[in-house]
Amino acid sequence: MRIDGKILPPGDWFGGPLLVQGAETVFLPRFNLRRRRFELCRIDLITREVHVLTPPRPLIWLHQLEADQLYFYEDLERRELTRLDLATGELHAAKKADGGEMNAVLLNPFFVIAVTILTAAGIAIILLILG
Repeated sequence: MRIDGKILPPGDWFGGPLLVQGAETVFLPRFNLRRRRFELCRIDLITREVHVLTPPRPLIWLHQLEADQLYFYEDLERRELTRLDLATGELHAAKKADGGEMNAVLLNPFFVIAVTILTAAGIAIILLILG
């Protein structure tokens, strides 16, 4: 990923889906090739700084952002929902607000790759506009 022509940590790949908070902050998973794990990151679009918010995980699929709570799945079947308290940095197991069951849709790996590519292209366009 490039921000203002600068390559952010070589060897790391940012993917999606992403979540946007205001005009200055983007949350997205970063795949660390050396560790073969995902880390949830916050990118400040003004300063171009990357902040790692979670320890490495096998998968991070962002779901939604509510106030200072960020929800993400840790499995392709989207059954294991985790809540990150952005104010404290604490991680918690989460349930859907309606108490219903999580979707158990198995995602096609080609779909995941396509979403990652499109997300990277979208981030590049946002950064060019803000640039």
